[in-house]
Amino acid sequence: WKGSLASSLLTIVVVVRNKLTMRSTPISITAPRRNLDSVEAEKAGCPKDHLERIVREVHGKGPPLIEETDGLLHSSLDTLKRELAVSRCAEYNRAVTSCSEYVNSDDFLLMFLRADGFNVHGAAQRMEKYWEHRLRLFGDEVAFQPRPIRLTDLSDEDLATLRSTGLQLLPIRDKAGRALILSTRRKCLFEDRKEIGRLTWYLFHAALEDVGVQRSGVILLMYDDGPFGLEHYDRKLDKLCLELLTQSLPVRPIAVHHFYDSKMMDFVLPFVLFLMGREIR
Repeated sequence: WKGSLASSLLTIVVVVRNKLTMRSTPISITAPRRNLDSVEAEKAGCPKDHLERIVREVHGKGPPLIEETDGLLHSSLDTLKRELAVSRCAEYNRAVTSCSEYVNSDDFLLMFLRADGFNVHGAAQRMEKYWEHRLRLFGDEVAFQPRPIRLTDLSDEDLATLRSTGLQLLPIRDKAGRALILSTRRKCLFEDRKEIGRLTWYLFHAALEDVGVQRSGVILLMYDDGPFGLEHYDRKLDKLCLELLTQSLPVRPIAVHHFYDSKMMDFVLPFVLFLMGREIR
């Protein structure tokens, strides 16, 4: 019976640890995915100059892809303001009512234009998603404050997740001036996925305080060492974080460098590639 008791205690410890670190979500065999062959096919269908642009961006070489002339800035801002003026997004319109000066400021709008390469329609859609996610993650009291999210806006649980060092904004830039975000899955302690969402929001906004990062973008470093099984993979968490990066936060994710030593990641990768979206793939 001692052996059974020890086994039961071990099981309890493992369950508690998994609850604190991550929540697994089952992967359906019918879930959408993109394998490496399909990614290569996507690349083959891209114009040569587009692929060359991607290579230059990933390696941080060459001049800026977009020259921010006064004419470009003024015309893009004017067009974006006109498009947002007829927005039907309830969350965005609440933000305009609650903190109009902040929402309509040129500095705030420029972050979204830079994130979408001065594609005005894309920037407008990102702005609407931004306020949808900001309200969902932080609630009315914090979401509509006329300022970026601050450290003091995070809950005690969020701060505990921050102290776990599973997600960090590194204090250095790469040679191209891009911010570096380090994600270490096994270190990430959290009770609710929204804690990771709020922490992601805070850290990326902290990086965006540097206008140079708004222009040059962010590199995400993912470090998954040690044993990794399907019970450790949280598809819903990846979906949330990638939605924030690709749809709502005014950030330019230039590249994702994923370091891992488990063969199980080869099985998970196609699902992650799908969630990333075509541009990041």
